[in-house]
Amino acid sequence: MRSRMTAEQEDERRPPLIARNHRMTSVPLRAVAAMFAGALLWAASAQCAEPAAAAGAVQVWNVEPWQTVELGDFSGANPGMKALKPIDLLGTRNGVASGCVVVTRDGAAIKGLKASVGDLAQAPSTGSGQGGGKGSIPATRIQVRFADLVRPETSHLPAQRFDRLLEAAPAEVPATKPVPVKGFKKAFTPKSTAPVATVPVWVTVRVPADAAPGDYEGKLSVEAEGMAATTVPVKLKVHDWRMPDPKDFRVRTIGWTNPEALAKHYGVELWSDQHFKLMGRSMELMLELGSRHIQIDVTRYYPSRDNADTMIKWVRKKGAGDEGRGTGGEDKAATDAGAKPDPLAPRPSTLGPFTYDFTIFDKYCDLAAEKLGKPFPVRLNLWRGPRNGGGGETDDYQNARVLVLDPATKEVSELDGPHKLGSEEMKAFWKPVMDEMRARLEKRGWMGATGPNWMCYCGGMTKPLAGMMKAIWPDVHGLDVTHARQLKYPTTEAGSFVPVFVSSAVWTEGSLDAYAKWKSGPYPREYAGKLNPATAHCTHARCQYYEQGWPELWTLRTKHEEAILKGNDGLECVGADHFPIKDPKGRWRAGDWSAFAQGPKNGTIAILGPGDSGPLGTERFEAMREGIELCEAMVFIQKALEAKKLSGDLEARANKVLDDRAKAMTACLKPTGWKNGVYVDLGEYAKGARERDDALLAVAAEVGKATAGK
Repeated sequence: MRSRMTAEQEDERRPPLIARNHRMTSVPLRAVAAMFAGALLWAASAQCAEPAAAAGAVQVWNVEPWQTVELGDFSGANPGMKALKPIDLLGTRNGVASGCVVVTRDGAAIKGLKASVGDLAQAPSTGSGQGGGKGSIPATRIQVRFADLVRPETSHLPAQRFDRLLEAAPAEVPATKPVPVKGFKKAFTPKSTAPVATVPVWVTVRVPADAAPGDYEGKLSVEAEGMAATTVPVKLKVHDWRMPDPKDFRVRTIGWTNPEALAKHYGVELWSDQHFKLMGRSMELMLELGSRHIQIDVTRYYPSRDNADTMIKWVRKKGAGDEGRGTGGEDKAATDAGAKPDPLAPRPSTLGPFTYDFTIFDKYCDLAAEKLGKPFPVRLNLWRGPRNGGGGETDDYQNARVLVLDPATKEVSELDGPHKLGSEEMKAFWKPVMDEMRARLEKRGWMGATGPNWMCYCGGMTKPLAGMMKAIWPDVHGLDVTHARQLKYPTTEAGSFVPVFVSSAVWTEGSLDAYAKWKSGPYPREYAGKLNPATAHCTHARCQYYEQGWPELWTLRTKHEEAILKGNDGLECVGADHFPIKDPKGRWRAGDWSAFAQGPKNGTIAILGPGDSGPLGTERFEAMREGIELCEAMVFIQKALEAKKLSGDLEARANKVLDDRAKAMTACLKPTGWKNGVYVDLGEYAKGARERDDALLAVAAEVGKATAGK
């Protein structure tokens, strides 16, 4: 019989889709084909196209909402050019809405591409009783961007996908021949293998908070060499509900930025002004998804961080020695003699005394305060459990490597801190620096959002370490990144615990079983009573939307909703800017952060894209953003129901609109054919999505009016 760990490892070698208990893991090829059947139909216009147009013709194509466009999807003559349908958007006040068209040219490059949108004017009569036809959304609130084809240096996605959203049109889009890919996990059959230049053109509207509700209309103008200006109608329906500012989102997105990955990709000096500018841009973008998460790297090479440097340096006081480099002189002598020292044996300590250099810590926190306001959470990367396999049961922690600054020479060296978790030696080593950290965090008002992180393959923190943390900070609460949901860590003292306020789950992320098995009585709502502003108990959604799984945009758009339907607060380990870096052989690769069982490798490595001068949004980013905003409307309605602020017909309709969404997703569950697993057929789910989203936002608007001032 296979062990559980072995099964998890085997999951990573299969296509990362939905399996047992609605948990996204793996399925056989026949299930993959079924999953993407709906997606393949979305490009039916390309499949049914007329014979190829004359070489050099530039064409514009409509796409279905959130269709995942791949190279070769659109080629041949496009009869739809004669009457292009509108880019049809749905939004709220203070919300963001996006859609796109695709521009192609068979057999030759697209040159001189231009696209622009003017103001959106409110229609004279909306037909819905909203607005008076006098409002407008200025062009300054509308972005036009251009999705470019994936390259190894720009994305971890496969070569047939589009990802980054460029803010300026490329000077030239070359014609590229789609290449079929064979393999168990990497199968791709293009709809056409003829060379074609392809560029999705995206329109993103940031609706002003004071916009009048109603229907708006405008025009996207697209032109290129060989194609006169072509007009695509743009329609936007704005509901009279104000989307919260992203810093106030209740649905969690715990984004993982990585300072050293960013510096390595762009080839800039670590902690330079240019580096801080890049980090600030990542923070700004991730805040748009509601992520205010920052990490303070205190020890070197923390799991999923790959950090050679640290944000705090130990500074040796004058006259202090370090003959044993943190293992004690006796251990060094034993090692020199060929014996293997016992890591659990009591050791004399030559560590210290020290002062501490918080220069980078302070500067990084200043940046976070500027870009994010008050962060949540502030994760202190200090200690961890085993990298893969086993649990956190070991008391021997051999990874407490910190950096020591010589004040005279400014040279930095590595110091191996105490190993025995929770020992008096470890407490004496860590208490002074943690006390100084606390003073700085309290001054900023951040202490309530801060905690030491525990990262391990599957085991929770050891009792001695939890007890040591509590002894240093009596009110400590922690963060946990392991396989199973951890809500508290017991200490060695009976009845004493360290609470966990931010957690990630894999095995215990929940399921859609309650909805699928419902027969009568109140319909389930697994997120009722949850989404506490002071906590974030999330799902890792492991292997459900990571780049190696080639996730459809609909996967990104529905993942937060699926997470909260299962009873989670949102998504943890959402990689932000772990961009490809060049290895010694000149190949673009992911860093060591992609080699840990938890962390961004099995969430998503980089939801952002690397632009020439800094991080950019991506198609996946916009899909995720729209899904998050819909979840915010769901949570807003649910919290009004929980607070007993609704009654009568509005209460009934509020319950119905929430239940209808869960029923729609449950109705699209299909068997994988592997171990009685199921998956959500997103092609089916997409069919009624517009109507469900419209109904949700309409009810949110009514609830907003009914609860104003309550």
